[in-house]
Amino acid sequence: LAKPTRHRMRRVILVTLTLTSMIYLFVSICGYLYTGCYTCGNVLLNFSQDDSLITVARTALSLVLMLNFPLICQPCRNALFRLLTGSGCVKVCAAASPAAEGENGQENGSGSFSMEIVTTDGEARAAPRD
Repeated sequence: LAKPTRHRMRRVILVTLTLTSMIYLFVSICGYLYTGCYTCGNVLLNFSQDDSLITVARTALSLVLMLNFPLICQPCRNALFRLLTGSGCVKVCAAASPAAEGENGQENGSGSFSMEIVTTDGEARAAPRD
């Protein structure tokens, strides 16, 4: 959006969700009408293995599922980091180089963190880097 306002963003979200829901509803109804009560949970399993168009659909579905995995893992990693730093189990280190990492151990643009693991004896150890 050139000028994103709250009203325009709501409208875009509403149109997107409505359109997506209609497409899913259309595909699900067509899948049920095709095989009736014998419809599999995955509509693509109702078709022959030899059908080239369905093979393309299966490939596209596989790509979508594989490429969504990192998008699911990153928020979980960030939430775990915030949970650990808030509990005192992990102490955030000062950044070795502000260009390489965020200030005061915060996340930088690449999603990496600098931290130390605090043991029960109060000794801090550097966390392994990935």
